[in-house]
Amino acid sequence: MNPTFKQKLYSEVLRNIETDEPLKGSQLIEQRYSGQDLSLLEKILQRGVTLVREYKLESVIQRTLSRIQFVTVGMTVLFFLLGGLASMQAFQQSQTGVVNFYWLVTVLLGFDFLALFIWGVSMTVAAISGTSMRGPGLWVQRLVIRYFPGKAGEAGKAGEISAAQAVFSVVFSGAIGRWWLSRASHSFWLAYLCGGLLTILFMLSTRQFDFVWETTILTNQTFISVTEGLSVIPSWIGFSVPSAEQISASQLSLFDVGRGDSLRQVWASLLIGAMIVYGILPRLLLLVVSHLMISWQQNRFRLDLTRPYYIGLRERLMPAASQFGIVDPDLKKKGSTANSESVRTDIRLPEGALYAGIELNQDQPWPPAGILAEDDLGRIEDRESQERLLRRLAASGAKDLVAVVPVRRSPDRGLERLFAEIKKHTRGRLFIALSEASEKPKPMVSSNHQQPNLSRQSDWYRLAMRVGIEADAIVKMEYSGTTEQSSATSRAVRNG
Repeated sequence: MNPTFKQKLYSEVLRNIETDEPLKGSQLIEQRYSGQDLSLLEKILQRGVTLVREYKLESVIQRTLSRIQFVTVGMTVLFFLLGGLASMQAFQQSQTGVVNFYWLVTVLLGFDFLALFIWGVSMTVAAISGTSMRGPGLWVQRLVIRYFPGKAGEAGKAGEISAAQAVFSVVFSGAIGRWWLSRASHSFWLAYLCGGLLTILFMLSTRQFDFVWETTILTNQTFISVTEGLSVIPSWIGFSVPSAEQISASQLSLFDVGRGDSLRQVWASLLIGAMIVYGILPRLLLLVVSHLMISWQQNRFRLDLTRPYYIGLRERLMPAASQFGIVDPDLKKKGSTANSESVRTDIRLPEGALYAGIELNQDQPWPPAGILAEDDLGRIEDRESQERLLRRLAASGAKDLVAVVPVRRSPDRGLERLFAEIKKHTRGRLFIALSEASEKPKPMVSSNHQQPNLSRQSDWYRLAMRVGIEADAIVKMEYSGTTEQSSATSRAVRNG
């Protein structure tokens, strides 16, 4: 398993366990990482690794993955036996040693072709709709969790079950889940075909069979053409195939036992070649492709940082600590209270960026202290100001833009359209700064009592993703100080 993917899996396991309340001791770990110079994702992953090891959840996760593997191997063995039984049953239907070739091929390959068709349709529909093929996965999940082994560890029995459920939610969801179930399906049918092929070889080695064909409504030429088409690829790789004359001679009503030896050899060769070429090789190829796709999708797996859980982690792991802008030293010397107002962000914003206030509250100061007049694009409150903003962006070159919005503002469709237009006209990088007045630090609380704005922040993250803004371009901005103080500082900055 990819190491980075394993770390993300750990974080998802913790998210599932910490649904009701954080694990004990997690606050100390978060305080340790909050002061380190790491990105949000790096802090989340490091926190996950530390907590999983501290609560001895690694063995729970590994045991869950092993049980999934155990069920997969068990099903593979079962399909191998079913393939052998199906082949044996198809041969034993003939008491005289005369076997209908096409009936035998249908029994051995027909169900495989049907399953392959259903798989192709399911994968196409799931890929288009973005859903998961979780039916078989839910069956495996219930089987494993019901018989979950081992004693309760540091996280307790409920924690172990939550950890197992989190593993299943990652393994069987999204693109990873589709390709994991595909790999399992192809391994099952490959085992079925291999079991059938070995049984065929055993039956042909120990008994004598004559292969014939018959029809009621189809013409003889139809069967000859179908057989010749079936024989093309096996003949390319060296299998003996029947000629048109031998195909005609194998019709049940025309079959001559005296020519049985030569006919038996070519028909048996075609049967084995068809099993390998049309059954085993395609499944083997798809099995390899599925395995490679699982690895690729694991590398592409991303934590959904728009979830309130991860936004809550960001609140605790990325405290607002980066102060930007200019504070007038003369004001500080005079002891003025104006410079007590400051703006802090949890991510350092780029120098020389442009700033625009999007539908700010009336009591919210603008511009924030430290923003130069030439970088201030003003408040955006109506259609006229929106058009003016877009014109200035088009003429500003490749500058970054920081769009400041109140965190409690609802990101409705109108704002989504506005940000889509802003994104289109911004040549540099677009940041969304979710602003709020700073408050005293709050103790960690359970997810059922999270700060009310976590859900609203999650909505903003989803809006950003829909318009093509990266999650790490969402900035938390805290104001401290009064409106009057902020206005004084802003004037001091502009007047220089």
